[in-house]
Amino acid sequence: MLIVNPRLTERDCTARAWADLERTASCVGRTIAGMQLWDILRAAKWARAEAGIAAPIALYGRQEMGALGLYAALLDNPSGQGRGWHPPPPPLLPPQSP
Repeated sequence: MLIVNPRLTERDCTARAWADLERTASCVGRTIAGMQLWDILRAAKWARAEAGIAAPIALYGRQEMGALGLYAALLDNPSGQGRGWHPPPPPLLPPQSP
């Protein structure tokens, strides 16, 4: 079992600090979620190479990381399966007009 904490998940930060991080990430053409997804994909690749595993592996994510775990499973073909654990609620959408 390998537990991965993608960047910026180790501790909480204020809304202002988070906005600064998002702005900094956008200056280099990235999003924070994109960087976290990259961390997950690289960790899965490293784990497979280190253990010499050619078979599919399972990726799990909890809460906000549930969506990233699913994306990683979709993008990382050898993984094969992904599962969101207590995924975040869907965003509220405005009512559709007929």
